[in-house]
Amino acid sequence: MKSKSTGSKKVRPGKKSPGNSKSAGSRKPEIRTEPGKISPATIQFLKGLKKNNNREWFHAHKDEYDAAATEFVGFVRVLIERLTKVDPTLSQVSPAECLFRIYRDVRFSSDKSPYKPHLSAFIAVGGRKSRYAGYYVHIQPGYNFMGGGVYHPEAEELESIRRAIASRGGELRKIINNQTFKKSFKEMEGDRLKRVPRAYSEDHPMADLICWKDFIVSRSIPDAILTKDLIGECIKHFKILKPFNVWLSRAVGEPSVRTAG
Repeated sequence: MKSKSTGSKKVRPGKKSPGNSKSAGSRKPEIRTEPGKISPATIQFLKGLKKNNNREWFHAHKDEYDAAATEFVGFVRVLIERLTKVDPTLSQVSPAECLFRIYRDVRFSSDKSPYKPHLSAFIAVGGRKSRYAGYYVHIQPGYNFMGGGVYHPEAEELESIRRAIASRGGELRKIINNQTFKKSFKEMEGDRLKRVPRAYSEDHPMADLICWKDFIVSRSIPDAILTKDLIGECIKHFKILKPFNVWLSRAVGEPSVRTAG
């Protein structure tokens, strides 16, 4: 699952002079909060990056980025540990395979900003490139959110999901119409076709679900929660998300619990 957009504001100065990028880059990242939490310093760094999205500023604040990145790895590690108790298929998933890089690929984009103003991870069997449904968290002051599902599936996976919907879509509809689910995630979002694919009848009872090209949901995270119990907030809603993910993963070929060795 990918990020949606951007957010913004002000910057906290680094401890070293902006011009001392070599020294800043060689410093060991400082530990600014306990694992599983996001510090105010990381939030300030992301605000500063949004306002100053250029290589000069980033290199001058490289020590701040390194500390923020280290902190986020710790957050994701704790989140995976807690989430594995909810979804055992994640037992051998590592933070490294789930994390998205902060560097943007600007080759084919009109937006030449070199960095993403957020930290994000997609937790699933196979990590961020997984074909399976997973759990996504996006940290960006003013635009934080969590969610999950299957985003932009490849043609084979998309057709597998559509066939599953055609044959047993009532199960999926029951999940997304559940009041507890709707309270957390409202409704599915993403891209969808205007017309039912040719392989399916226009009057198919699941036609509205078959038209989807993405199978994702999300909910916003208030800034105030970032430095408090963000892990707890994620687990609370990811428990509700699990049946949605389980249904989708089974549709593309259910992942099994991986064992070490």
